[in-house]
Amino acid sequence: MFCSNCGTQLPDEASFCWKCGNPQKPTVKVPEPKWETCDITYRTIGSLIPDWQFVAEAVGPHGMYTAGESPRWQWDYVPGGPSKKSRAALDVLVSQLVEDGWEPLPRGESWYKYRFQRRVIVGS
Repeated sequence: MFCSNCGTQLPDEASFCWKCGNPQKPTVKVPEPKWETCDITYRTIGSLIPDWQFVAEAVGPHGMYTAGESPRWQWDYVPGGPSKKSRAALDVLVSQLVEDGWEPLPRGESWYKYRFQRRVIVGS
């Protein structure tokens, strides 16, 4: 048989297309999609001269977890905005999240407060 959506050849007993995921039989129920979200925050590591790090904290169907971490950097104060080091660290984390399938949402109140969502299918 062939997929009714994309035309991929499938075994006769296939319930879903292995390529596009389209159901192949009318009696097959598609699992309801759920969303997980993550917010970027920061943390300090050490005490005397701490390193800083951005962290993407996520909440999904299986609870809370860390979705990603930026490289560490040492604080370097720049009046009126983020330093080059902190901006570069944040850009690395944002790129990693987008590569992992996270979609940007409207940003929070601070320059580093990015929010993301990602669709997940419960049970997979």
